[in-house]
Amino acid sequence: MESIVNYPDYTKDMNAVLNHIDCKWLNGTPPDYSLSNKLYFAERSKEHVKGTLPDVVNNLIKNWERELSYKTDPSEWVTIVPTFRMNVNGGNWLTISDVGKIGAYNAFIGDTELYCCSRVPDPHESHKIFRTALGSGFGWECIETFSDAPTIVFKWRHWGHVTGEYKCPMRNGRVITASPVGNKVEIFGLSKMVVNEKFQIMEIEHYFRPDQVMEQMIKGHDVLKI
Repeated sequence: MESIVNYPDYTKDMNAVLNHIDCKWLNGTPPDYSLSNKLYFAERSKEHVKGTLPDVVNNLIKNWERELSYKTDPSEWVTIVPTFRMNVNGGNWLTISDVGKIGAYNAFIGDTELYCCSRVPDPHESHKIFRTALGSGFGWECIETFSDAPTIVFKWRHWGHVTGEYKCPMRNGRVITASPVGNKVEIFGLSKMVVNEKFQIMEIEHYFRPDQVMEQMIKGHDVLKI
């Protein structure tokens, strides 16, 4: 790896893109990530040396998620290239337009038994479901990298605590409603991404079991209506 001095800001600071105040943001201004940041620093399992590949990947993916979730004009996303594509568990490749249209949660989870993205077509509604349930934030961290750029394979962890009601449609059309009891949601996955010389993501593949999220959401709740 070359010196981190030559890297773009989104590889050095996990909140770099939030400084892009002139972009088209979902609610008019950059979102507040203070809760997720607090959760990350309090409960992360790894503290990477600044400038190492795991640290760079950690910052890059976090900034990409911020753009994907809140920048409404994909042409303003700086963490990826215009020809970007992604898939989950070997499924169909999705373009920037595809991901922007259905939203981050729907793109990653898809249609599962306990959450059916095709029944939540509005990406803002899908975000609301998880922001309501995981009121203290949904942390993400790169745990380990296995290969260097341009093709980087890395392991990651995603976690949070259920502090609000979780309500979503299942594949069969019925709706799960579960009251919060503060249980922890934690999943692990493996991803492979290809980056260019600016460390912009050209393509990325994710491998994990999406149903684990919802299974943990409803486990141990005192109210469960299906």
